[in-house]
Amino acid sequence: MLRRDVVEPFKKARDQSQTQKNQQELSQVLVAKLPVSTSQAQSGTRDKLGLLDASCGELKAPMFHVKEQANRALRQLIGLKLSRMALAADMRTIQFGITRPGSRGVVGEYALHVQCPWRIERECDGQIITGSGDLCEPCDENDQRNESFNLERGNSLQEQILRGLLQGYDERTRQIVNSANLLVVNAVEADSFGGFRLELSGGFQFIAFPNASRGEAWRLFRPTADGERLAERHFVVPPEDESAS
Repeated sequence: MLRRDVVEPFKKARDQSQTQKNQQELSQVLVAKLPVSTSQAQSGTRDKLGLLDASCGELKAPMFHVKEQANRALRQLIGLKLSRMALAADMRTIQFGITRPGSRGVVGEYALHVQCPWRIERECDGQIITGSGDLCEPCDENDQRNESFNLERGNSLQEQILRGLLQGYDERTRQIVNSANLLVVNAVEADSFGGFRLELSGGFQFIAFPNASRGEAWRLFRPTADGERLAERHFVVPPEDESAS
């Protein structure tokens, strides 16, 4: 008869091995139930939600940290006035705070570049003032009929509404200038999808809402006067290291 002190270590090792095997089988079952296409499995790309790396079958947590990081970045705008707005292709650029001359126009203390859908709304009467959808709408309906509508001419509905709201325009830099006593950032709030809301003085809100699974939605950074050196790392949504994977 085998001694107990000899048998027990082997029995314990066998039980641990069986436990690990059961855990591996359970992980494979969970992975198999997730909707991953054949092309994804072959290429080893990550699924849209960032939950699964098909190359190794590893379950990953969603990127909820984006909300916290976005809130931290956007809080730097609190107390600053929305100073200027401009257009670069279809991207709306916004300068906040005290402005100064730069090599590519006038820059503020912070710059926000928005490529995802956005809108400015007035909460008191539930009115959308303007938004990204107005960019391709002519201010004058006759422009559309005559095919004379051109974004570079500044005759979009979005451009004209923003000029009326901010009440100023710089012909040299082609920037809309905030000459009104409005649009100071009072509060900020981001969500888990990278969207955000800026509460602005005068009862307005600027709201951005990413609507694509890849590509840059927006970025916030401190511009330099020469436009070349980076004052600090840009905060980008989605994070650059994640969108590149």
